[in-house]
Amino acid sequence: MTLLTFVCQLILCVLIFLELTQNICNKNAFVTMLTKCVVNYARWICATILHLSIVDGVIGSLERMKYALNHPYKF
Repeated sequence: MTLLTFVCQLILCVLIFLELTQNICNKNAFVTMLTKCVVNYARWICATILHLSIVDGVIGSLERMKYALNHPYKF
């Protein structure tokens, strides 16, 4: 999972670099940047990294809720 996160972050950095170098002379760069497919790939990578980073927290929370439901006399 760490390798996947690293690869996603590396691809994201490359996509950002390409976006910056291609739009350096374009004055309407912000408008064209919103419509490019590269930005959608970058958003997908960010969403993937976000979801991978919170998986452990969600699993731990579910385990604590299951414990609380199975042992109500302790609460």
